[in-house]
Amino acid sequence: MRVRPSYRITLSRGRPAARSGRRLALGVALAALAVAGVMALPASGATNGSVSVTLSVVSQAVKSVTVSPGTTSYTNCVYGSSTSTQLGFANGACMGASPITVTDGGSGDVVAVIVVNGADMVPSDSGTHWTLCTIGSNCGSPMEPGANQFYETVSTATGQNSGAQIGSGRFLGLANGTTCDTVLGGTTCAFNNGVSTSEYLAMTGPASSTDTSTSFSTAVTWTAT
Repeated sequence: MRVRPSYRITLSRGRPAARSGRRLALGVALAALAVAGVMALPASGATNGSVSVTLSVVSQAVKSVTVSPGTTSYTNCVYGSSTSTQLGFANGACMGASPITVTDGGSGDVVAVIVVNGADMVPSDSGTHWTLCTIGSNCGSPMEPGANQFYETVSTATGQNSGAQIGSGRFLGLANGTTCDTVLGGTTCAFNNGVSTSEYLAMTGPASSTDTSTSFSTAVTWTAT
């Protein structure tokens, strides 16, 4: 909607002499205003003032997890052509040489969810990996890994995770992706600060290996979310 201005212009004719006088008077008035404007400018060299402001913020809770030791190995191997310190074929099984202490080390009154994930076994010559598989899911058979596959677990107690010598612990199968670490709490993976437990690694090796390296390595990672 267009709004019309609320003013009106009236035009009237006057005598030339009077018009000249008015122009002269107007010019004098404008000159006076100009002089007044110049005289009203602020003096040069003016300064600014400022204030510094600080703010305190409540400390935020931190979620973290610590794992000890940082390095271990597999030993106490059985089945197939295994020796006490070396995995054999087919489908030899080994236990971790030491328990892993996992601690929720966060700060503040916060509950952290602890997840764990495994990874492929990588040979020392960086050749064909052993793929981490899940028993009953993507392993070569319902109960044993196939060629170039292995099965890895964490448990509440030491022991083999397959075969006739399987341990008494409650085994949690690892995957190439995060898994809720229920070994810490039985049915949950959400914990308050300071919760700590010992977990035991175990693995079952492949039916056969394409790579002939005598040393393979992997990593198990815990994360607080």
